[in-house]
Amino acid sequence: MPRRVEGLHGLFLGVMDGVIHALSTVSGLQAIGDRTLVLIGLAVVGLADALANAVGFHVQEETEELHSRGEIWKGTFLCFTATNVAFLIMALPTLLLPPRLALAVSWILGLALLALLGLGASSGKRPPERVRVILEYVLMGAVAAALCYQVGRLARCLT
Repeated sequence: MPRRVEGLHGLFLGVMDGVIHALSTVSGLQAIGDRTLVLIGLAVVGLADALANAVGFHVQEETEELHSRGEIWKGTFLCFTATNVAFLIMALPTLLLPPRLALAVSWILGLALLALLGLGASSGKRPPERVRVILEYVLMGAVAAALCYQVGRLARCLT
C-alpha cells in the first residue's frame, strides 16, 4: 500500500476548486468587459472561496474522526493556501494582458492546471484511467467556465 502524504487531500481540493472558481469568475466577469470588475471579483470571490473551502475541509476532516488535530490543521492550511494561489495565478493574465488575450490565456492556464491536477490525482493508475481522470477534470473546468461566460454575456446585454 503506498504511503499517504498528509494534507494532500486539502491541497488537491484547494487547487481544483480554486482553478475552476477563478476561471469561472474571470470568464463571467470578463464577458462584461470591465477589467477593474474582474480584479475586484477575483479578490473578493477568491478570499471568500479560500475561507469557505478551508472551513468546509476542516469540518469534514473533523467529523470523519480519522485524523489527528495536526493532520486536520495541515490539510486546512494547505486547502486555504492552494485556493489563494490558484486565484492569484488566474489573476495574472488579467493584470498583465489586454482583456481578450487575458481571457484566452486564463483558459489555457486554467485547463493546463486542471490537467496537471488530474495527472497527479491519477498517479499509480493505468494509462487509460489516467487519461479519463485528466479529461474529466478539464471538462468540469471548461463547462463551469463556459456557463459563467454565458451568464456574463447575458448580464452585459441586460445592462
